[in-house]
Amino acid sequence: MLITLKPLTTETALNACACVPTNMLTFYDSYMYSPVYMLFTGRNGAWVYQNKGITNFVLSHPNQDNALVILPAFDVHNGKLYSNISQNIAMNVDNSNTNISLGRFPMLEQNTIDTTKFILVSEDLLDWKYPTRILSTNDVYNLRGKNFQQIRQRLNQLNKTILHSKDIQINKDKTELLNVVYEWANNHNSDKYNYDDLTSPYRKLLELMSNKNLNLYGKKILLNGQIKSFCIYEIVNKTIANEFAISADKNIPGLSEYQIYEMCKTLHDKGIKYVNLGGSETEGLDRFKKKFAPVISHHLQTYKIKSL
Repeated sequence: MLITLKPLTTETALNACACVPTNMLTFYDSYMYSPVYMLFTGRNGAWVYQNKGITNFVLSHPNQDNALVILPAFDVHNGKLYSNISQNIAMNVDNSNTNISLGRFPMLEQNTIDTTKFILVSEDLLDWKYPTRILSTNDVYNLRGKNFQQIRQRLNQLNKTILHSKDIQINKDKTELLNVVYEWANNHNSDKYNYDDLTSPYRKLLELMSNKNLNLYGKKILLNGQIKSFCIYEIVNKTIANEFAISADKNIPGLSEYQIYEMCKTLHDKGIKYVNLGGSETEGLDRFKKKFAPVISHHLQTYKIKSL
């Protein structure tokens, strides 16, 4: 029997994620319970299955045609995962000419996967090829100890007296932020991602920022009145935030590190203990995130349906 999915709306995403307990947001990956992540990653199409308090998001692959990614199903009240439901959807959703995968499944749950039907595969395109990295905002704010020696050195390279950190005002800043992204994309060489792959995530994220219900905020750093870097993050609750984007002028050494520092300082001042930097598609990006001494890392996995 084929399973029917409903198109995902902002309201549905918000309601499904609203009651997940704080402890589950760090025990598992907080992006799994993020309405922003679902709308952002599902920018080419997103659907939802809901039944008796269980929610399962199904996303059109952002970088592949005719491909669906089925994320872990969870109980909207306690955050518990139900991988059996996700597997059932994968086997019974209308998948004519569609490549289906189970994505973003915690390694902790690997024993719940039916290995007679699914096979573990390497993730080469999406943001969990490398583990998600969660930082302590207090640790980054204070930058104490040998773990932060490299960050301190990078920040010392900056003349911070001429840099100005301010909150993003999306209605005012959107055009200039997009220009920063377009300049970065024009100078970025990639064998895996085309220009649209590189820029569409930022365009979607800036569009979502206009919806105040999604709790998306950002910081920008200006030099001589021009935006040289920015980051965008979602405040999930009073404990944790999810960082979704960072872009910085590579001609200014230490600017990327300073942007992360300023974000953590802002979150720390609001009493938010953690920020999830997400996973990474490349080793270089993962290496950058690990410089901030993550206190929690989540290893996530992708499974494909076995060929008959």
